[in-house]
Amino acid sequence: MSGKLEAFPVANVLQFLGGSRSTGILSLSSGERRIFVTFEDGQIVAVSAGLGRRRPKRAAYSELDEAGLMRKASEVLAEAMTWPQGQFSFGAGGDCAVRQVGTPRPRLSAESVLMNAAFSLDEELRVG
Repeated sequence: MSGKLEAFPVANVLQFLGGSRSTGILSLSSGERRIFVTFEDGQIVAVSAGLGRRRPKRAAYSELDEAGLMRKASEVLAEAMTWPQGQFSFGAGGDCAVRQVGTPRPRLSAESVLMNAAFSLDEELRVG
């Protein structure tokens, strides 16, 4: 699945993947900026962000606890929600997030991350 963010905004893509209980990696890009969101059964389990064409070697925020993952996921997705244009693609399947064996992985609903990101954007506009 792939498309342009102008036609399918970030929030819509995240809601679709969450609601369909998808597993895989969502790639968001605008210019040189890249964001990768790893889903397992429709829940966000890791996020990474950076510049350039290549994906980071590991999911940079996969080692965080639930609160840390919520903070980072909300931060990077709030940024993506402000992009005037960009692209997305979703590669289904696999366990793509790096995590130590036996360590429980935090799992966040796409809806809760979206609400947090929208709240952050609203606060930024108020403080402005």
